[in-house]
Amino acid sequence: MGIETYFTRLYTSHDKGTVEYRIGVLIRYFTNKTDLRNITVSEMRSVERKLIRRSIRKFNYKTLNEVLLEKLHL
Repeated sequence: MGIETYFTRLYTSHDKGTVEYRIGVLIRYFTNKTDLRNITVSEMRSVERKLIRRSIRKFNYKTLNEVLLEKLHL
């Protein structure tokens, strides 16, 4: 798909929890046995839009777009 991937830093346990949580969120859309090679770009973009639009407790229940816009206006 031509996307960059990132890995957690070694010996930083707090990063691992975040990654595990994100994987858990993705499993809601793509089960463990899903072959990602069979997922279309439009399906992936649909899930991406849903994830970007959902509110996150860490950000006082704002969406990622809202947080990004606040940062850009600073």
